[in-house]
Amino acid sequence: MENVPLSVSISSPLNGAPFKSQVVVTAVPSQPVQKITFALGTQIVTATASPYQGTLSLTGVADGPQVVTATALDFAGDTSSTTVTINVMQTPPAAPNANLIFAEPPNTGISLVHGLPGSVSARGLVINVADTLSHTTATATAAADGSFATNIAAALTTRSRLRRPM
Repeated sequence: MENVPLSVSISSPLNGAPFKSQVVVTAVPSQPVQKITFALGTQIVTATASPYQGTLSLTGVADGPQVVTATALDFAGDTSSTTVTINVMQTPPAAPNANLIFAEPPNTGISLVHGLPGSVSARGLVINVADTLSHTTATATAAADGSFATNIAAALTTRSRLRRPM
């Protein structure tokens, strides 16, 4: 006689996490199970022992939100499922629009580097700024409108360069 219904939770990845080529999903059942299957579209991977993990390929999966389902099957034949939404980001972002990016002259050894709305293509994109002479670096995260701002240690003779992630 069962008193507690079977449940399963996905411990990794977090909802909305970005992935490029594959995703490793970890699920935890509430009680002993025969197996946990992980599904993304028509792709199914099965784990039969703890830790219950499945690696799903993102080859051919469209960019954007995708739902991964974990389904546990216990020894009584009961099932329980849960989902997590991941963000597939296989297509590299467009190059930054240099006409909308500015570096202010250094003030007490710090230069403000900022991009106006539309300077980069994606919200959440991590912007890397590098000083090509001193090799100092700084990062910023793009806002929803494609703008960003960061400070970098710089001297009056410094030239900085902006790199897009690959």
